[in-house]
Amino acid sequence: MIMGLLRRLVALMVFIACGYVLYHYGIGDVNSQAVVKGFRSPFLGYLPERLSSNALVAQAQPLAVAFPEQSEASAVLALRQNPSNGGAATHLMSLYEAQGRAAEADQVAELASKLWPAHTYTRSNLADYWLRRDRPDKQVQEWNVLLTRDRSFRKTLFPLLKKVVERDDLSPIILPFVQAPPVWWDSFFAYLSRDLEFSRLADLYRLRVAAPDGLSLSEQNNYVKRLIKERRWEEAHDTWFLALTPRQMRYGSGLLYDGGFESDVFNQAFGWRLSRSKNPRIKPDITYGIKGRKALQVILRKQDPINFRHISQRLMLSKGTYQLGLRYRTDTLKTTKGLSWRIRCVEGGKEVLGESTPLLGSNPWSSLSVNFTVPESCSVRMLRLVSTSRFRHDQFYQGSAWFDDIQINSVDFQEAVK
Repeated sequence: MIMGLLRRLVALMVFIACGYVLYHYGIGDVNSQAVVKGFRSPFLGYLPERLSSNALVAQAQPLAVAFPEQSEASAVLALRQNPSNGGAATHLMSLYEAQGRAAEADQVAELASKLWPAHTYTRSNLADYWLRRDRPDKQVQEWNVLLTRDRSFRKTLFPLLKKVVERDDLSPIILPFVQAPPVWWDSFFAYLSRDLEFSRLADLYRLRVAAPDGLSLSEQNNYVKRLIKERRWEEAHDTWFLALTPRQMRYGSGLLYDGGFESDVFNQAFGWRLSRSKNPRIKPDITYGIKGRKALQVILRKQDPINFRHISQRLMLSKGTYQLGLRYRTDTLKTTKGLSWRIRCVEGGKEVLGESTPLLGSNPWSSLSVNFTVPESCSVRMLRLVSTSRFRHDQFYQGSAWFDDIQINSVDFQEAVK
């Protein structure tokens, strides 16, 4: 009995809400004189309210050309019975549009966009309607609803939204989304970052930086990737670094970022890039004998051969001579040739600038250092832990290794300190 009473109360509340919407947004003004308790026509007979909303729409559609008044009456009655009926709203918009009744067509379109729930069918038709009415501002609003409700629309609508961004006269329409990004924004910005004309992308990025909510990590990473694609290395590094939190910035005081693996900044354009594979398994962790709170552990299981290239960091170094220094520990690392730290050019050449002695076997915490010289032609460098041998039969590993307190210092600076 209680459940029955609750159902009746819910039904009453829905009825009252629909009545309010009908009154507030003006369905009663859409040819209300034509739709009364019933509508008599020599062609349709009597339109009883007991017909379902969908049935009334089905009845209205074939009459649009020959009997537009009867078609309109049936569609309005359908909309009265079910304000969320997208078919009824769409039919009325088409009918009024064909008759040149633009104001009434706009009124129905505005109403349909405010009703809840307004389904994908309704929103798609509204977007098409506003396109025909040359109202891109309202069309983009409908796209926003479609993108928010259904990810599958991204493939179709992102290219169209990109065209809006590319036009000077339309780009201001995007500003509300820049100020308060919807759920699809990060994916859209990633889409734009791939091939939008760079100056426009840079303007959009600056607007996002100034927005109240600030940048997301996804936006930052995708913009930095584009800067790298454009070979704007210094700008890419500075953009990445300035987007870090104050705590994260503390680990970037040297020529290499976070040599103790203490931060949570991994797998970005700069900083450490660590493989997330199961073999090898790589993670910052706690162990004895480390300098800070954590060190980097590498665990390898003897399965298939591994061409190890799973730990790396880009280096922004000017011309000069440097020294790589680090602490390491190997725990029964069984392999024929071992692992080595290697510095090489990745922009302006591919030559190896320096390489450490191979690491294998069992060693307590030990130190190693490698001196290397950066030529002027080598604009970007990469520090990477690699398989010492390039032959597959030497690339079987079993055991683990730890790395801590990795630093790069200028040799000239070190000499000056001495």
